[in-house]
Amino acid sequence: QLNSITRRELSSLQGIDYSYSSLFAEIDPILLPVVLALAGEKHGQNELYRMLIATAPDLVSVVNRRGVLKQKMAENTARVAALNTEYTRQVAA
Repeated sequence: QLNSITRRELSSLQGIDYSYSSLFAEIDPILLPVVLALAGEKHGQNELYRMLIATAPDLVSVVNRRGVLKQKMAENTARVAALNTEYTRQVAA
């Protein structure tokens, strides 16, 4: 595999408009996390960062925001309850 600089230079020589957004346009957003993980693993954080910039809008469209918020609220509620229990125990001691 070529790194992004070499790939960009070769694309320029061939007259091809190279960009990650055009490269990933055909990939289903559900598969993007797997593709990004593999690229980050094989090519390092620099390539991963460039890919994330181009694919962020597609990745955001996959996230169930309402579900994430509900989960976070439940986690926070449980944490508050645990802290209240700990505080009550310390005050009683």
